[in-house]
Amino acid sequence: MESLLRAVAVLAVLFLGLFQQGAVVADRPYTSVLTVTNGQRWGTWRWPEMCPDQYFAIGFSTRVESRQGDGDDTAMNGIRLICGKDEDQSSTYTVESHPGFWGDWSSPQYCPSGVLTSFQLRVEGNQGRGDDTTANNIRFRCSSNPVLEGKGLDWGEYGGWSQDCVNGGICGIETRMEDQQGGGDDTALNDVRFRCCDRTLQVEPKQGGGDDTALNGIRLICGKDGDRTHIVESHPGFWGEWSNPQYCPGGVLTSFQLRVATLRGIFADDTAVNNIKFRCSNGHELEGSGLDWGGYGRWSQDCGNGGICGIETKMEARQGKGDDTALNDVRFICCGRSQK
Repeated sequence: MESLLRAVAVLAVLFLGLFQQGAVVADRPYTSVLTVTNGQRWGTWRWPEMCPDQYFAIGFSTRVESRQGDGDDTAMNGIRLICGKDEDQSSTYTVESHPGFWGDWSSPQYCPSGVLTSFQLRVEGNQGRGDDTTANNIRFRCSSNPVLEGKGLDWGEYGGWSQDCVNGGICGIETRMEDQQGGGDDTALNDVRFRCCDRTLQVEPKQGGGDDTALNGIRLICGKDGDRTHIVESHPGFWGEWSNPQYCPGGVLTSFQLRVATLRGIFADDTAVNNIKFRCSNGHELEGSGLDWGGYGRWSQDCGNGGICGIETKMEARQGKGDDTALNDVRFICCGRSQK
């Protein structure tokens, strides 16, 4: 049986049947889980749903039952993530772990820019023999820093903020739901946790008459035995946004090819590295989301019996008022596999 000497960079593309609403996706790789400490204990954790590959949560809506007077209140019943690609609101998917039982869905709320990265939950404590409502409302923080608050009710208090999706954004949801209690006290939604996915290439868009730098940084997603949770980078770069991750449909990264714009002279704008391609151990090729200046050079050597397991980048420091180029070159380290 083979085992890796150390974690190698693993990439896997998932082919998924997608629907505009209610896309049931559970096996997209993710890097961390966001939780809070004030969720209630009733019910069970339901099936998680993930945004489609390369999509992140850019907004949300909530299902809330209005106040029932002397009846049984449940307050917030469901949370729906609105998933977009490159922050585009014109073509979106919605995912929800469980739709809830009562109430109406609110109008969607969107980050003015960026994606959802953390959350805070408003929860009513145990009422004893009284009417329990548990989760009442939710807040999200966007990567551009604005805070969005749901259209829930005001029973209970907000707890602390969750951890933050550091290198990407929220891409999945899992809810803890209590089943309908018949003649008993219903609470519906009790708790929620969200999954984070990372971005892997940092690219500055074309600047028009400004100073272009194109590809600024490269991240490797490392994994062992199917666990894809570790990120490495030699230098994060200075400008641009990280792209959505891309994965091999099996196997590991074994070689690469670089797109570089040639030197244009002292009075022209140099960009240096513009894009990158990787070849997987099963022969599949992946191309980054960089720019199109320059041409691709030859493929590197192949890692042979193993895969890419490290990265080293050649970066130009900020030039102040001079011509910035950022990423100029990259080299990858190969690790072999050992036989057990």
